[in-house]
Amino acid sequence: MTRSFKTKIYFALSLWTFACLSASPATANDTERFKLFLQTDQPEQVITQADPNDREENLLLGEAYLQTGQIHKALEVFEAAQFQVLDNDEAVYLGLAKTKLALGKFDHARRHLKMLRHSVSHKVDAELVLAAIEEMSAHAPQARNRLEKLHRQYPNHEAVVLAYASFNVKQQALNEASRVLEHFLQTTPTSAQAAKMLANIYQQWGLSDKAQTYFKMAAHLYKQAGNHLLAEQFAALSPTRHVQAQPVKQTQQLPPIKAAPVQKVVRKNLASPVPLPFKRGTALKTGSGFIIGQGQYIVTNRHVIDHLSSPNDKIAVRNGLGELHMATIYKVSTKDDLAILKTDQPFQADYAVSLNHLARATPGSEAIVMGFPLMDLLGQNTPSLTDGIVSKDSGLGDDQRTFLISSKMNKGNSGGPIFNKQGALIGIAVAKLDVMGVYEERGHLAEDMNLAIKANSLRDLIASKPTPTTALPQNMSLEDLYQRMLPSVVLIASKGVS
Repeated sequence: MTRSFKTKIYFALSLWTFACLSASPATANDTERFKLFLQTDQPEQVITQADPNDREENLLLGEAYLQTGQIHKALEVFEAAQFQVLDNDEAVYLGLAKTKLALGKFDHARRHLKMLRHSVSHKVDAELVLAAIEEMSAHAPQARNRLEKLHRQYPNHEAVVLAYASFNVKQQALNEASRVLEHFLQTTPTSAQAAKMLANIYQQWGLSDKAQTYFKMAAHLYKQAGNHLLAEQFAALSPTRHVQAQPVKQTQQLPPIKAAPVQKVVRKNLASPVPLPFKRGTALKTGSGFIIGQGQYIVTNRHVIDHLSSPNDKIAVRNGLGELHMATIYKVSTKDDLAILKTDQPFQADYAVSLNHLARATPGSEAIVMGFPLMDLLGQNTPSLTDGIVSKDSGLGDDQRTFLISSKMNKGNSGGPIFNKQGALIGIAVAKLDVMGVYEERGHLAEDMNLAIKANSLRDLIASKPTPTTALPQNMSLEDLYQRMLPSVVLIASKGVS
């Protein structure tokens, strides 16, 4: 998901700017200027110019670290501020809550938000963090109710509008997202982030003229705010032309991959997510995947990497903890839309998803999808989780190697794992059903039907047989499952086709 739920940590984290604290006349102008930097995707300006000895500028510095994915630096700022503030420290608790959310520590985030339950100035920000927690932990109905209520109360609040629109994009409610953004830009035509998001929505729909209009609007607004890099990028941007690439061919017989047993993951402290090794503005193709073997192999879809011209082309692989390794294509399936990558250095061995316990996709059973959807539009450092059920144990045309699920999927989910509540792999996300195509062909809209490859197809690809191992845990809550699988799910990024 390349980062920006209006930036680089998760859908709300960079949209929410801190409310003004009591600033002296000497620093008020700088404070407002730094807030504008954060609102217009220029956190680096805050990092280089803010005075860490000034209380308010220091808190904005923590927000800038969050936007750039430097999560532990943000944590240091807010934890230090917590022990320095003697009066009203609501902004500090808000910053700590956002940071814990970015780390995937939802319970910790909630505890900090409890300190804001009587807050007036930070009420909206606290509600947005709660909605993000609900959405990330697959409690979408609660998140929707919270965001709808906020939007009714604050229809012209930029952070609320962006968070509500982002949520609708991820829930595939693009009509609602575009309606909200259109109305907001009519009444408040100063939000570059809203214009950028709306342009991307229209680009997804193939409405080139409308997309171009809002890309130009975003370019103009970024230029006004002094963000010349993004201004130039959006001024030159036209809707992506899709080029049919030749698939990478498998050229050699490769040895089987040794499967890892189920292990308790010993998580490292999350360092700041390592930035993707591409220049800003580079067109990227992204997808999802997961770690297998002893930590050096990655499963994804073939179509995530088939635009590359050579098996030796470099691919960036970053897991939910922010650890990044480069990889190359190791093996490509001729039967299924699957591929195996091999990293230059292994991830921790206990991050690997066990292939010794593959579960059947039976109708009515749970289907929990993890991955990095819509990175070009929303962006995120940590994976998203959506839950649903197995709708049918065969795919389109009763294909026995695939199955249908009701779990939400979007562009970028391709290649990500699908688990049951025990953490057993049941499948690999492969495609979102072409709703408009079905409508044009059949005359009705098919909702919440997405396609997955059955997990046992992996055994054919990696020539692996199950071995005796420890039993899987009992059913986990969605939050516990998310925490367990956070190190195992990866973002895959490479240079796109120009």
